[in-house]
Amino acid sequence: MKPLSAHFVRIDVAGEELVGAPFVPGDKVQVFFSGVGMRTYTPITWSAEGATWFVGYAHRQGPGSQWVRDVKVKDEVALFGPRRSIDVSGVRSPVVVLGDETSLAVAVALTRGDAGRQVAVVLEAGAPDEVKEVARSLELTAVTVVARGDVAAMSSALGAQLALGATPVFTGRAATIQALKKQHPGAGGRTKAYWAEGKRGLD
Repeated sequence: MKPLSAHFVRIDVAGEELVGAPFVPGDKVQVFFSGVGMRTYTPITWSAEGATWFVGYAHRQGPGSQWVRDVKVKDEVALFGPRRSIDVSGVRSPVVVLGDETSLAVAVALTRGDAGRQVAVVLEAGAPDEVKEVARSLELTAVTVVARGDVAAMSSALGAQLALGATPVFTGRAATIQALKKQHPGAGGRTKAYWAEGKRGLD
């Protein structure tokens, strides 16, 4: 466990049960919380020795955020997966990941998953400076971070990437995904909404 900022934590998990698990960058894992259910995370890498890590984001008072705040070295965790979520292994064009704080991990996973793939990242965030800091610490370079709800800025950045031939990967808040796809109806790409106001368990 390593704090990355006030609200982001790197969480490393290892165990014999994870050895040999089939993993594709962009896959998801789910952590089980007794009496609550599952919370979903994106593994960054997955070693042959059964070690993985992901980025936890503590933003509210829910069980997932509380776990991210409280997790300690040697804690045990019930982990399910990996399972398919976003697969761009067959995409040969550049990729642009669009989302928010919850999308940092998938952006890093896709960037590290193929050294020859160009990955740009466009995120909305409640605290843009903090997200930029965390992105730098995770070695993301081509990152644009705007204030939450600034769909116009995200749309402009997306348009520029589409003009370069990039394949979009829409993640994060459902409302923002809908707005961006409405403005770019022919964009195609991959889509996975991680959350929506007033709803739980989208992924």
